[in-house]
Amino acid sequence: GLADRERRIPSTVTTRFHVGGVTKALTALAVLDLVDRGRLELHEPVTRYLPALRGPVGAITIHQLLTHTDGLPELPDLTSGPSSLLAALQAARPAFETGQSYGSTNTGHALLALVVEQVAGRPFERYVREHQLAPAGMTRSFLRTEGVQLDDVAVGYADNARPTRPAPDETSARGSLGLVTTVGDLHRWFDAFIGGRLVSPRVVRTMLTPYLRTAKPFEQGYGWLLYDSTTARPFRSGPLPLVRRSGRAPGFEAEVVHDRNAGWIAIVLVNSDVLMRHRAIETVRMVMDRTGTDAKPPPLIVRR
Repeated sequence: GLADRERRIPSTVTTRFHVGGVTKALTALAVLDLVDRGRLELHEPVTRYLPALRGPVGAITIHQLLTHTDGLPELPDLTSGPSSLLAALQAARPAFETGQSYGSTNTGHALLALVVEQVAGRPFERYVREHQLAPAGMTRSFLRTEGVQLDDVAVGYADNARPTRPAPDETSARGSLGLVTTVGDLHRWFDAFIGGRLVSPRVVRTMLTPYLRTAKPFEQGYGWLLYDSTTARPFRSGPLPLVRRSGRAPGFEAEVVHDRNAGWIAIVLVNSDVLMRHRAIETVRMVMDRTGTDAKPPPLIVRR
């Protein structure tokens, strides 16, 4: 389709897209990298790394933040930096008792970004660039909070109609949202991650281990959603064969899917937010399926 419908600019493999929650996978990788280096402990309370956080919030562990069992509520937009996030967290009313339920919000990974920043001794954006974007060869990717101009990015279309661009990330979503990337760059990152070139194979295994079964049809890993042979139907059968990471932003959606049994990776970036990615991924799955099924892939209709 078109990266900019008004100017008739086509989308290509080098077009930049906002990928929303796919950013969580990079944040989780940064955390696990520091764990592997012996600088973070998964089951230690966050107050060990951010002493300003006290009380129930400070007692939340890194593991609970990574698995969305922290109980933190979604916070309103914050604009005045890390101190405002810590103050808001200190005053926030929990959504549920820590460790007693599951609820995915942007808040937990925003807090993890502060932990990475504190432990690494440098800005979160710089750490991710040095340890992930640059080594993976992601030359056309950046985090919005780096202050990079957004002119050379696809225009998003809310409800597949109204032109829109996500606002610069607020403190309450930093670490959860904000990655701007291309299909090619995101493939380079995933290939380097799954191949153990960004972190050790031990870290890859740790991230792709299921830690709890949710009420939804997946189990939660660190930064990834894992589907097994019963809940992932009609995907290929096998023990937790499917690794997925989705993202949405106003006017944009993204999906990264890896079928470990069949050996394929699919990356879909769309500058519309009407769930086209689901039809696209299902089409890819049916094309790549090696079972000899005669089923026809569903039509992928792009409305203008």
